[in-house]
Amino acid sequence: EWVWHFRNGTAWPPGARCRGDMFNCVNPWNMQTRYHAYDPRCTLCDRGHDVCPEVGLEPDLGVALATLDQMAVVGLTEHYTASLCLLEYLLTLKTSRCLLPFQKTHEVHSVPPHSYDKDVPPALKQEVAALVAQDEQLYARAARRFATDVRLVQRYTGAHILQEAALQELEKLAERAVTGNRRL
Repeated sequence: EWVWHFRNGTAWPPGARCRGDMFNCVNPWNMQTRYHAYDPRCTLCDRGHDVCPEVGLEPDLGVALATLDQMAVVGLTEHYTASLCLLEYLLTLKTSRCLLPFQKTHEVHSVPPHSYDKDVPPALKQEVAALVAQDEQLYARAARRFATDVRLVQRYTGAHILQEAALQELEKLAERAVTGNRRL
């Protein structure tokens, strides 16, 4: 119901400024891209949660990509330890924390075990993909940047930050992302 609510356009009633009918939550339409593509016309809206009517559901992806490119460090939550290593290297030119063991945890928030691949019907996956089309492109750029930065730090320091298979998977993901006819 939640995905259909946003996909059918009922989440942004005409004339609404902020919040709309969003289940007292957030509007997932390209949420990361909206946040990174800040538009000064949207000062009344919390750009991370609400949709600014002046910009709509599909903000300027070019602005979001430029914002990402200007960041000193790009980290990925699924590679949290390696992200911390990149940050440490930027701040100290050392990678001592990369040698420490990291206990990975996963907070389930009382949600029963589930699998996106197995439990979500294909039609629903298509609806979700439409909600995050720009976010997928932004993530692909972040994945490419992250993999490049990890390779550079590994080369300069000799530290082992991330396995080669994980780096190759990130690079493949970035290569598959296409905007029109140009690669990100």
